[in-house]
Amino acid sequence: MVEPYKDPWKEYKSALDSLKKKFLKRPNNYQVLAGLADLALRFEDEGCEQYAGMCHIQMAKINEKIGDWNMQYNHYLKAGRCFKNAEMRNFEMNIFACSDHLNYMQDCYNRAIELILDHQGFWLGGLHCTELGSTLCSIDEYQLALPFLLRGAELLKVEFRSHLAALEKLAACQVELEMYADALATIDDLWALHMKNTDNPKFGYGEELLKDCEIASVLLLLRKTGTGLKKRDATLKNDTHIDCVLELNREECYKETKSSTVRYTRTGVPKNDDISARHRLLLSMYDESSLLLDEKTKKERKIPWKKLPPKDSSLSKDLYFYFYEFVMALRHGDVEMAKKSFDFLEKHFNLMNSKLAMKLLDDVMDRGGLDKRGFADKFISR
Repeated sequence: MVEPYKDPWKEYKSALDSLKKKFLKRPNNYQVLAGLADLALRFEDEGCEQYAGMCHIQMAKINEKIGDWNMQYNHYLKAGRCFKNAEMRNFEMNIFACSDHLNYMQDCYNRAIELILDHQGFWLGGLHCTELGSTLCSIDEYQLALPFLLRGAELLKVEFRSHLAALEKLAACQVELEMYADALATIDDLWALHMKNTDNPKFGYGEELLKDCEIASVLLLLRKTGTGLKKRDATLKNDTHIDCVLELNREECYKETKSSTVRYTRTGVPKNDDISARHRLLLSMYDESSLLLDEKTKKERKIPWKKLPPKDSSLSKDLYFYFYEFVMALRHGDVEMAKKSFDFLEKHFNLMNSKLAMKLLDDVMDRGGLDKRGFADKFISR
């Protein structure tokens, strides 16, 4: 025997009506909560997450009246995730109809976050901020996502690994918003945090993290400085202290990174005296002179490649050569070489680094080499 269909909206209206005060009779809040919970599950089963979210909002309000802040927090969080699923589905299906899913999602998450923070749940509050920020990034709402990711990274300082993950997401969002100086600072914080809190930085996940940080930092330095690269390279080559910089260990780089700030001249080129030790070290590893040997070294070893990549690089031998080749191609305007190198590098890059590399490659194709050596006309005439 087929069970007759029950209109869920009639059940929802009936549950809300039962909350109204009646003559000499108090509403049975727990009975209404049970009815709304069943209704929310039914809406979710039918793929109507936004309506399930409305049920959870009502349940949160009832728990507020009862005085149960924990269940109020849980239901606001569930409501936010229901609206998140509804908004994600619309985005993936390219449905651009006007809806309040986005506003409801942010409002419910904000209510849940404030409730848990009022009860000293800083780690959970940070996780929820980062979760909401990541969701907004996934639907291309980067401007809305930024304040949540910033707040999440700040709150998650209480837990090392969560803080690392939050900084990675924050840097990716800043890159999307073309906030390259801020993204570089975030990557520096990520690198310094990992180096400070691990005994063996290259163990386990650290190897991949350091690789991504090195690649991202170099690409962001290229992106941020642009026309200043040629001038900086000339200064680096003539710097009497460059040998000392190359010998800086990671702990010294960490200390100088924390205390250094990059200031700009009127031409937009950072002064060499102000660039952080870590950035100077990275630039020196991807400078034309980094693969040149002096006469004494040439006599001592015939094959210099055995000692490369440089000891301070976190890249494997093959990856270092291809990435070095890619950087040099970008700076000299060699589009063909840059494309060839990128074909190999793409599978080793994370999404943020791939996007950065493609933006740099587009710039080179449009305007010639990053060093501005007049290669543009040559490529346009081909």
